[in-house]
Amino acid sequence: MNYNGNLQVYCEIRAAELGCADFTLRYRAFKFRADGGIYIQTGNDLFILADADSFVKIQSDNGLYERENALITEDQVEHYGQISITANSNELPPDKLLKVAFWQLIPLQCKVRKS
Repeated sequence: MNYNGNLQVYCEIRAAELGCADFTLRYRAFKFRADGGIYIQTGNDLFILADADSFVKIQSDNGLYERENALITEDQVEHYGQISITANSNELPPDKLLKVAFWQLIPLQCKVRKS
C-alpha cells in the first residue's frame, strides 16, 4: 500500500473507485487451527490484509496471498468475494494457532452500476 501508509486516504480512494460516497472501516482479527481454516463471504465489502502469520494462505476472487511461496511474485493484499484462509504447510502441528487480521472496508451510499 502506498499513500504514505495512510489507511484512511487509501480507503477513501478505493471507496471512490467503487462508486461509494462513504464507508465504514472495521478491524477484523481471526485465529484458526492449522488443521482448519476460515471461510468468509464478503458481499460488497473489501478486506485489506493488515497482518498474517507465516504459513497462512489466503485465496479470494481477487487473488492469492502466500508469503512463504517463492513462486508467487506478487501477493494480493486486497480480497473480496469468497475468501478462504488456511495453513499452507503440512509440517505444522494440527493444533498450532495461526492468526490473520484485515481492515474491512464496508462501502456505504454507493451508486448502482447499470450493466
